[in-house]
Amino acid sequence: MKEGGYVIDTRDGRIGQVMGREGPCLQLRPPGGGREWDCPPEALVPAPPGEVLRARVRALNRERRAAASGAGLRPADTNGDGDGDGEGSASASRG
Repeated sequence: MKEGGYVIDTRDGRIGQVMGREGPCLQLRPPGGGREWDCPPEALVPAPPGEVLRARVRALNRERRAAASGAGLRPADTNGDGDGDGEGSASASRG
């Protein structure tokens, strides 16, 4: 398993990017960042590209939802008027 590659930790099914080696274990980080964990090489298998893509999309969606909730907006409420339609204010759309 080379550094930068994606693998699956067969002990729990998590996908991780190989960040380096610490003693006998490899250090893995989840796609999209997060806390690293150690895993023995014998518990790793290469991650299929489709699984890596799904994990990265989940991480991006999680970040987007967190950013939207932190700003007090729903993800669809792109203009910030609170009605969730992403279009101008309610009074402007009636007139």
